[in-house]
Amino acid sequence: MKRTMKLIVSVLVLVVALTGCSLFKNGNPDNAELSKSIVFEVEMESGLVELDGDAASEGVSLKEVSDDGTSGDVDKTGEEENVTSADEIDALDEDGYYYDVESVVIYLETYDKLPSNFITKSEAKALGWEGGSVEDYKEGAAIGGDKFGNREGILPDNNYTECDIDTNGKDSRGACRLVFSDDGQYYYTEDHYESFTEIIVTDGEIEYGEVFGD
Repeated sequence: MKRTMKLIVSVLVLVVALTGCSLFKNGNPDNAELSKSIVFEVEMESGLVELDGDAASEGVSLKEVSDDGTSGDVDKTGEEENVTSADEIDALDEDGYYYDVESVVIYLETYDKLPSNFITKSEAKALGWEGGSVEDYKEGAAIGGDKFGNREGILPDNNYTECDIDTNGKDSRGACRLVFSDDGQYYYTEDHYESFTEIIVTDGEIEYGEVFGD
């Protein structure tokens, strides 16, 4: 059946092609281009168009005659790529360990507590910690959850808690801290309390606001 169809189609293609040549000889290039287009369409309908390489499985690349007689590649892809937008990113895992300032802030906004990798100074001392990195005493741990007194008065009056930032894998606690209040105020210092940058959270997005101190 397939051979018969191919034979019939081949005859049709030949007839149309010869007709096109005749039209071209008669000085009507528009008709010749029309015949080329017909040949292309007949080939397409019969499945005789030759595919390039692995086009059958990955898509189809072929030469198509346009209205102006020119040809070009036409890409017939299969399935569209699944693009993940920022809105589709999952929320932070409640049981996850987080160390960078933005993740910790979003975690606080989401769960109203520090990630479980943070332990207070008293908890660390109970493990034998006396200073520096606490990871030698508890894997993946960081210091956080103690009260911040704001003795220098750099920040607005409030009740604050603090935690170390970016200490994962480090030998010391470093100079970075996040100071936050129960009513959603966040301040980040990279110079061990000399200055603070306000962190504002709006609809899950973080912005940096006013700078306090030097």
